[in-house]
Amino acid sequence: MTVIAFPHPSSRPEQAYAGSHLSVTGAFQSPRGRSGHMNGILRVRRLLPSPGGVSVTGVITAELREADGGLIGVDSRRATLTACPVRGERGLQLVVDPLELDLMGITVRVHRFTIERPVDLPTFDALSGRSASRRRSAQGGGPS
Repeated sequence: MTVIAFPHPSSRPEQAYAGSHLSVTGAFQSPRGRSGHMNGILRVRRLLPSPGGVSVTGVITAELREADGGLIGVDSRRATLTACPVRGERGLQLVVDPLELDLMGITVRVHRFTIERPVDLPTFDALSGRSASRRRSAQGGGPS
């Protein structure tokens, strides 16, 4: 009898960040017409290579406050964002550009943020959609 070993879900590269919490901030115009600020977290569900970079799927949970600190409310929103892989001083980083997100019916401008590279994140080539075999053939060496 042939036994096929399936990888454990936590060993899959796209699950590398599952359960991680990243700090996010933003700004908006409050219902009273004043400026407000958003502080929250992005709970990453998974990371997957995509044509535009890396697709980051998760849930943003945030607190919306008036400029004077008065609480407007708390809301959560599922989101899929695109991050660009960038080599930094500390290795691979994923940069998520500013975006607009609807929380509590208010359009919030989420500021740019960076996802630092965890140990088990796929390599830069994997995140940019290039496989090692394609890289070898581009360098003139084919599989042996």
